[in-house]
Amino acid sequence: MSVGISVGICTFRRAHVRETVLSVLAQQPPGQDFEILVCDDDPGGSARAHLADLETGGTRLRYLACGSRNVAVARNRLLDEADGEWIAFLDDDEIADPRWLAALAAAQARFDADIVKGFVQGVYPAGTPGWILRADPYTRDYGATGDAPRRLASGNSLFRVAQARALGLRFDPAFGRSGGEDTDFFARLVAGGARAVACREAVVHEIVPPGRVTPAYMKSRWRRSGQTRGRKLRTGAASRAGLPRELASALAAALLLWPYPLLRSLPGGLAFRVFAKFCYGVGWLEGLAGFGGEEMA
Repeated sequence: MSVGISVGICTFRRAHVRETVLSVLAQQPPGQDFEILVCDDDPGGSARAHLADLETGGTRLRYLACGSRNVAVARNRLLDEADGEWIAFLDDDEIADPRWLAALAAAQARFDADIVKGFVQGVYPAGTPGWILRADPYTRDYGATGDAPRRLASGNSLFRVAQARALGLRFDPAFGRSGGEDTDFFARLVAGGARAVACREAVVHEIVPPGRVTPAYMKSRWRRSGQTRGRKLRTGAASRAGLPRELASALAAALLLWPYPLLRSLPGGLAFRVFAKFCYGVGWLEGLAGFGGEEMA
């Protein structure tokens, strides 16, 4: 079957994947045929039952058993199995707006882009602490439509499959349990000549569970992000240009922002930004020193 877009979804023991797939099946016509690939990274194959009775309306839905417990391996499987000229990645905790896929395709055509990065809107559970809610950390605006994205990540993205294959690019399993495999992949894709644009009209909603708005989780998340960046610099997986500036910033955060628990009453999202800067700085120093690499929760 010839398709224009392969929608790739990696999942690991998350029943919400059913709602994610349903949101893709409800897409308004994107101007080309599409298929859905779900790569189950659970060795027990738990996602199969969530998808077994779905009515696809003629859209091809393929279940891929992976079971590696490593998201980079699962993403590579999607890259290998995709029949489309394009692959659109969607996370298994996201719900796509009905015009999501059409908006990605339209931005690609309008700007002759090789990569399109969409908008992610966080949806928070009741009881989310105010200092986290004010900062809205799960909403990610990557820039105005047509602009170069502020950063690139896999959730809500579209890219040209043949270009990645021609460059021999793979997601690095070394970052498949701690995170950062996607930013590393897209950085290499851009370095290989791919042109990336943002698209605010391509909207997905990230459903945030209660366990991901606790201070303990947010501390781990930002510390892990810093560790990943530090590890990439240590191993040569990222350019060391600007290393002195990053080192100074991380040291300043770790030394000067340690009383962050006392600052949660600060207005707007300032309290969270101080908190995140501290955790990231500590993690960055750990990663650069060869420590860390916590697994994702």
